[in-house]
Amino acid sequence: MGNIFRGLCQCGFDTNEIFVGGGFVNFMDTCNAPAICPHCNEFLIRNYMKKDSTRCPGCHTIVTFYDDPSLQRPSTGTDEYDYLFIWRIADKDEFFKLPDTKYLCPKCRNMTLRFEDKGCWD
Repeated sequence: MGNIFRGLCQCGFDTNEIFVGGGFVNFMDTCNAPAICPHCNEFLIRNYMKKDSTRCPGCHTIVTFYDDPSLQRPSTGTDEYDYLFIWRIADKDEFFKLPDTKYLCPKCRNMTLRFEDKGCWD
């Protein structure tokens, strides 16, 4: 079962509802996840598990997924983050994780984007 998120930034950027993860019929090969194009600063939802989804549909640059620490505000304490979202990549010992922190906003380019959990989908 996937999650429904909304990304909001103090600059006014709003992702509206985004559907992350996968559903009952596609969870083995789908992990829809937030990403950003480093070239055109476009916020995207791409399938983390498919190599052909790792490019921006507009400019074809390889996207950076928001599980990348370079897009996350660093931890200020010694405790690990609580996670908003964790998705196990099927048949691998790998996880897509979104910590409960602030992220790089594609509009203002500050670490002020916050994802809010709005529920689940299937």
